[in-house]
Amino acid sequence: MGVLSRVVGEGNLSVMLQERSSLVDALRRLKADHGCEQLTVQSGGMLNAALVRDGLVDFVDVVVAPLVVGGRDTPTLVDGPSLASVGELSKLCPLELLGCEAMQVSYARLRSKAARSRSSRAVV
Repeated sequence: MGVLSRVVGEGNLSVMLQERSSLVDALRRLKADHGCEQLTVQSGGMLNAALVRDGLVDFVDVVVAPLVVGGRDTPTLVDGPSLASVGELSKLCPLELLGCEAMQVSYARLRSKAARSRSSRAVV
């Protein structure tokens, strides 16, 4: 089990990971120690991938920009190691579209609900 430290200030809670720890344990501790029932995560592909693969995502809210970026090394919404076996297919996160909103300058906001999760209330 990893060691977590916290810094509280200005009404915000920051959790700093000092050693490798499980996200499930970190979320349980946030709930037990601070009453955290819901968490919004605005992060990059590596943390998103870990949350998805651990079944910790309840909702996905994505804003799509009106441009195409590509390349083998271009970051994506969910980065990290590729699935390596058929057994890992259970780590996929099927989504149910809740809404699509046209925004200014041709941006689009897609809101989806994860079809399966551990109900830890993370929003990616």
